[in-house]
Amino acid sequence: MLYLSQSVTGGGGGSVGSNIGILNGGAGGNAVSNFTYADTQASSLQYNDHSVGETGGGALYTWGGANGASGGNATTNVNLTGTGILRSSIQMNAGAGGGGPQEIHPFNGNGGNGGIASGSNIVSTVGANLATADITSVGGGGGYTNGAGMSAGNGGTATGFASASSGSGAVSATLRAVGGSGGHGNYGANGGSGADVSVTNGVSGSTTGTLTLQQSIQGGDGGPADTGIGGFGGKAVSILNQTSSRAGTVSTQSTAMGGNGGGSGGTLMTGTSQAGGTANATNSFTLTGTGGGNLSVSSSATGGAGGFGGGFFSDGFGNGAAGATASATSFASNVGYAYASAAAHG
Repeated sequence: MLYLSQSVTGGGGGSVGSNIGILNGGAGGNAVSNFTYADTQASSLQYNDHSVGETGGGALYTWGGANGASGGNATTNVNLTGTGILRSSIQMNAGAGGGGPQEIHPFNGNGGNGGIASGSNIVSTVGANLATADITSVGGGGGYTNGAGMSAGNGGTATGFASASSGSGAVSATLRAVGGSGGHGNYGANGGSGADVSVTNGVSGSTTGTLTLQQSIQGGDGGPADTGIGGFGGKAVSILNQTSSRAGTVSTQSTAMGGNGGGSGGTLMTGTSQAGGTANATNSFTLTGTGGGNLSVSSSATGGAGGFGGGFFSDGFGNGAAGATASATSFASNVGYAYASAAAHG
């Protein structure tokens, strides 16, 4: 068995302090990992990759005011071909935004936004060999801040594409994309919004054997606030709409989960909570081949919970927010057995 791995991390952004005017921290460094490899000898190849964007520079104790900087992006692109079993797993974690000023002064600043995570994982082999391609993509969280009128950073979005192919072997492609959470708003500042995440056909596969496709999308949670306004929960949209004339047995799953809304109200404090993010999952697959295999199609959507109210100790006076709506739709078409299911939870 041949085992290969690669890891890339960006540099952290520099912090800033100012007594003369509002300045900005340094942006977190981006992480970019690219890997292309064609193998002709290994009977089995496993590849792992991890890219990490770094945190943006924050604001130090300052009278002049300063803004936190954006987190670094994380990007990975992999393309593997071989003549044996191929497994490839990649993960991207974008950097968090830098925090705002650590004290309350006449001039404050905002938190930085989280970085963006994206990438692709493409795997192709021949014969009856197995092929799997997995992606986990996580957006960076927003930076916190302090002080009335200021806003914490918003979460960064996430996306990706996973594809696997084989002659007749089992094939699996999986994508999990998670939006970054909004930053915390303290001492009257507003919480940041969770990132919206929307992916259409983020997975694909080709084989005359068994094909499994899974796509899971999650919006970021909204950041809480004490006496300010909490951040919105991120929306989640997962859409699969595909056709195959080759595959034998097929199983596909599309999942969407909205982010939770930002809560409000610290101890004996009030604030405004925000609603959770909506969720929409669609899954449609048409199998036109005559291999006689089964087709199973499912979708699931869960709306984000509304932000809490009244404080962590239930003695504040903020009101909780409403939960979000969810919708799920599935369609399956096959010359043989076909099964479709859909579930939505608001």
